[in-house]
Amino acid sequence: MWLAFLPSLQFGVGTDYFSYISIVENPEELSKYSYKGEYFFYYLVYFLTSIGFPSQSLFFFTSLLMSVLIVNFFRKLGGGKDLAVLIFTFLFITGMYHNQLNGIRTYISVYLFVNALLYRFEGRNKISVSLYLMGVLWHQTIIPFAIFLLIPASLYKSLSEKMLPLYIISTSLFILGVPFYFIEFIVSVFLPFYSHYLEMEMSGASLLNILSKMYYMPVHFVFIYIYLRNKVNILGKYESVLVFFWSISANFYFLFLYWDNFFRGYHYFAIFSIVPFYYLIKYFFGKRRKAEVLILALYALTPYVFKVIVVPVGEYSYMSIIHQAIQ
Repeated sequence: MWLAFLPSLQFGVGTDYFSYISIVENPEELSKYSYKGEYFFYYLVYFLTSIGFPSQSLFFFTSLLMSVLIVNFFRKLGGGKDLAVLIFTFLFITGMYHNQLNGIRTYISVYLFVNALLYRFEGRNKISVSLYLMGVLWHQTIIPFAIFLLIPASLYKSLSEKMLPLYIISTSLFILGVPFYFIEFIVSVFLPFYSHYLEMEMSGASLLNILSKMYYMPVHFVFIYIYLRNKVNILGKYESVLVFFWSISANFYFLFLYWDNFFRGYHYFAIFSIVPFYYLIKYFFGKRRKAEVLILALYALTPYVFKVIVVPVGEYSYMSIIHQAIQ
């Protein structure tokens, strides 16, 4: 479980590291999570403190759980070389591996949701519902996403065939900020514990932040062109659900122009940003076009290297407890 190694050894990464340490060390801070109904998080911390585990143990156990959920999700999508490609795209394109360092409860909920989605697609509804309910007890931002578990597999297939219209319509809505006008209703009805965010001053992300995400749009266009021209299923039995979710969320980041807290909703869609790269790498591998595969890999790696090595900030500026102990 090497995926759990770096997150479990983190120190001072992002904005929430010391907040989590404080929660473990102060029972009065922990109690509010019981009140919010996030019982899995509450009882995990309660268990760790009861048996005398150090505060850092929270990151070990949550990282281990996230790693199990990530690996299960990707193993269902493909094994062997496919699994390697999936892990590559997950690490270097989605940003989730770094963001989960700062959003423990959210990302456990996200990984439970995407696993629940695949089990629902398989018709294994009891497992799907169980995973979803576990997600609710980790972080309640998952609640509105129940609607996607109600959609039958046949409808996902039909909708995925409308990939281009879905991509154009969703992108247009995001650019115009249409979902922004429903945020008060969504939060007040589904997420009342997060209503305090509505009272905060609403500020959008910088244009540079948006442009950095538009970097992937050329790959979107290549993917759309090849996907619509190629009638052969490449991604296996989950292709339709993957393509649908990517189509409706590929350019979700435009909403950040209106309110940067939309990033909290984007977490649940981020994993589907792997779809164009995963599809195209498999497609070009099948055609034995190694040059295109190499170009895609380098295209994916370039912004990651920039974030991690050139200008590491936030979750990309990593420090471990080992490094801290040596200093």
